[in-house]
Amino acid sequence: MKPFLQVKINSINQAVLTVYAIFLSKIFKKLSIKYSLTHLPINNKRITLLKSPHVHKSSREQFEVKTYKLVITVFSSVPTSLLQFLILNKPKSLKVKVTKN
Repeated sequence: MKPFLQVKINSINQAVLTVYAIFLSKIFKKLSIKYSLTHLPINNKRITLLKSPHVHKSSREQFEVKTYKLVITVFSSVPTSLLQFLILNKPKSLKVKVTKN
């Protein structure tokens, strides 16, 4: 089956991402829209900061930012009003990108 559109979702918070994926899957099931969920690998970004700006280079702090990704591939047509509803009702910590094929 040829994919109709792809919804790429990025988030720093994994719990918010899973709740939004469950929300989308319930809506797609209720409207009988065929879809598939695919989790992409986690991106890790490490940031090192110096605590002291002058001499003490050995005093550093390291932080790690993990980015979780999910791709939802939709195989049937979706009304544009539904897409607008889904994008407007997303949490603030999510990035959503919709591409049509």
